[in-house]
Amino acid sequence: MTEREYAPLPIDYLRILSPLSDEDFGRLCRALLKYASTGEKIDLDGDARFYCELVMIKDDHYSGSYASEQAKAEKRSAHARKAADARYVAKNTAQACSSMPEHARADNTNPNQTNPSQDQTKPNTITLSSDRAAEPAITLPLKNGAEYTVTEKDLALWTESYPALNVRQTLKHMRSWYDAHPEHLKTKRTIRPAIVKWLCEDQENGGSSPCAKSIPDSGKPRFTPILEE
Repeated sequence: MTEREYAPLPIDYLRILSPLSDEDFGRLCRALLKYASTGEKIDLDGDARFYCELVMIKDDHYSGSYASEQAKAEKRSAHARKAADARYVAKNTAQACSSMPEHARADNTNPNQTNPSQDQTKPNTITLSSDRAAEPAITLPLKNGAEYTVTEKDLALWTESYPALNVRQTLKHMRSWYDAHPEHLKTKRTIRPAIVKWLCEDQENGGSSPCAKSIPDSGKPRFTPILEE
């Protein structure tokens, strides 16, 4: 039997079961509830016995309708959850894209190219073999005294994303700055965001390093720590 919290008791039963006494009517209703709950067949004596088959047929009809509607509701609920998940992913993707630097979202196609569709190769794409991609390019010191390894694959990715920079040289500057300012060292979890932040600032500054900027007319270097924890 399909689990339900009710048994059908149509108003029309007032007419159909009118020949029954209140006692027989109550006995039949009690038996109907038990049938709907457990499937135990209604078997009464007296005048109520003439209506047992009728109320069981009615209950079976309503039970089938209930199961059908319940299946439809579950299907609608599944579709709604799937649509909500899709909207959530789309929203997060849009937010992630909006937080990316403009140059990372822009198309790399040369606007002066007469027919871009003829050349599908992006000018800044760097292809590395699997062995070459895993090789260390440079290491950066961490707060716990260990070293964080930047691979050639990382270097190639950032070179594509920040075309105005010499990424390898920028990371060497970053290493020198951390060596001189150990109080700003990062953890293994925060070093990669720090690298990206540094490269973003360099890119936005046209390739000039954000670690040392000159104050106008003073001639003195000014160090700007980034991504403070």
